[in-house]
Amino acid sequence: MNITFNHLITDLLTFPAMGLLFLSNYPENKPWIKRGLYLILWLAGATTIEFIMLMLGYYKYSNGWNIWWSASFDLVFLPMIIVHQKYPPLAWIIALILGTTIFLIFKIPISQMK
Repeated sequence: MNITFNHLITDLLTFPAMGLLFLSNYPENKPWIKRGLYLILWLAGATTIEFIMLMLGYYKYSNGWNIWWSASFDLVFLPMIIVHQKYPPLAWIIALILGTTIFLIFKIPISQMK
């Protein structure tokens, strides 16, 4: 199976489903320790799933990206879902800044994107 197709399936199906599951079970009115543990559990789960997919050949990293960058991304991505639910304009501004930063750090060639 083609790597681009795998990424497309992940981007269109897996990530939105993950976001919905994450938010629907988020312990919003619980102490910060429970919310922190919830985030850590989801971070560990997402990283483990990605690692398994990487080992099975469903993922291929480029431009210096690796599993540690993915875990770091998830560490920011999961709380951003919560911020977006409460303050969408703020979340979009932060996402634009972070997305631009990622493009610059990893020197992603926009001209070669298809």
